[in-house]
Amino acid sequence: MTARNTDSSDSNPFCIFYPVQLENGNVIMVPGVPFDKNGGTKTSDWMVNISNIGLISTLNGVGGGGKNLTEHGQVYGWFCEQGINKTPNAINNLITGGLIWHSSVILILQSGPQDPTFMKYVCDGTITPLISLVRIVLTGQGPKIQQELTFKYCTWCKYSSLGDLIAVGFEPGYRQNKIIQRKHIDGSEAGNSVIETNYTENTVKVP
Repeated sequence: MTARNTDSSDSNPFCIFYPVQLENGNVIMVPGVPFDKNGGTKTSDWMVNISNIGLISTLNGVGGGGKNLTEHGQVYGWFCEQGINKTPNAINNLITGGLIWHSSVILILQSGPQDPTFMKYVCDGTITPLISLVRIVLTGQGPKIQQELTFKYCTWCKYSSLGDLIAVGFEPGYRQNKIIQRKHIDGSEAGNSVIETNYTENTVKVP
């Protein structure tokens, strides 16, 4: 697999897309970290914590309450989607089977000492109880968490090498998506919205 560059005239930032083949044979282009094509770089806005795999960073005291992100690793790109099958008719949408589905969650990470563990988990079907994917934004009071995706009951299903990076994939049984609205001046919370989806129970909840 090779990364593909995209460029639109002289616009910035420059972006890399990583081609990753899914279990059904389809190939998706996972967006990578944007960077300045004139020589600058941009650290990823996204970090991930995997409960049974050790990842590290230098971020501490981030988010409301000073959340420690030193056990989070940098994410160079990610992709997932969810939906429900519907059959349209002349009056409304009839839900076929009524089952909510979620794709594999693909993460682009730095290759490192955790690689053999990922490979083992893919082969032996190890379940990771909790994976937290967070988006960091810069406010007047430093970096804060603006979005947090929480996945539970995660089964690993994919490992791919991308040179200095790796693409790993897992299938979640539960997902919570939390968006935190923040004031730019002091970074304080100005409200949030949350949705929870349990794929094993086929339920959706907005707390």
